[in-house]
Amino acid sequence: MRTVLQGGAVVRPDGVFAADISFENGQILEIGERLPADGADVVDASGCYVLPGAVDVLVHCLPEHLEATGYAAAQGGTTCHGWAAPAGCTGRDVPAQLPVDMVRLAPLAEEGSTAFPLRLLDALRLETSGTAAALREAARSGASVLLRPELPGLSRFLEEELRAAGRTAVSNWAAAAPEYVEEEAARLALSLARAADCRLALLPLSSGGSLEAVRLARQRRQPVWAATSPQYLLLDETAYEEGAAEGLKYAMRPPLRAAEQAARLWDALAAGLLDAVTSDHHDATFAARWEAGAADAFACPAGIPGVETRLPLLFSEGVLKGRLTLPRFV
Repeated sequence: MRTVLQGGAVVRPDGVFAADISFENGQILEIGERLPADGADVVDASGCYVLPGAVDVLVHCLPEHLEATGYAAAQGGTTCHGWAAPAGCTGRDVPAQLPVDMVRLAPLAEEGSTAFPLRLLDALRLETSGTAAALREAARSGASVLLRPELPGLSRFLEEELRAAGRTAVSNWAAAAPEYVEEEAARLALSLARAADCRLALLPLSSGGSLEAVRLARQRRQPVWAATSPQYLLLDETAYEEGAAEGLKYAMRPPLRAAEQAARLWDALAAGLLDAVTSDHHDATFAARWEAGAADAFACPAGIPGVETRLPLLFSEGVLKGRLTLPRFV
């Protein structure tokens, strides 16, 4: 049955418009003022913003959690998300029906993974000699590569030094992946992608140094897409001082940064240096975090949930507080 959404303020990247929307069978038929509603189901959207469904580029969860994750995404206004499947997961593990559209992000080294235009590069490979060749192959297949700017080997070295010094409390979490590590990883990734002529996406960024690397790459006209996550816009490293039980809730990679970095991220998001915000959602429960990381924070699974709260947080903390315009939010 045809539905007409009347009286709302339709928000698009180019502005906010008073318009009706007519749609049927999941497809928009027409957008315009005072659309005819004869025989249609009419929905009064007066006083409401009408937004397009949102896309969340990177979500991590087990296959058996995809359905619940999809419902959470839809509840928060997200209608499509990219899924980084766990190692060894096959198509048979994916439910037949999902509440939202889902794009499986194919690992760069996976056999026969040319079906999708986005590939996920394991950060572990960033430190190997074969990375540029893998990026070149991705470029030849027309793929863009999503990469986390990390140097896991260096972080493992720093973690072991902290362990040796008895500094295994969560208050030391950020010390294993300082801002300069993320910055150097971003610069290295950009250099490798430049050599391979490969389109690169860096996410999630948490520091000004990484933003500067992206800015310089764009100045030389290198194609690079960049995103951050709500946690880096809204939280800071003082969260790790809340004690083990609370601090482990913020065990993520990259770690939370100094408070002034959030302001730089908001400015970059408003100006377009950052293209988007992804939840980088992880589905590990706090019980699993506590069991693994109570005695040694560095053994805690890294990553936090956020697929449902991403858009509401960006609206309340971005739009309502004047950091983002409505069109930029969209």
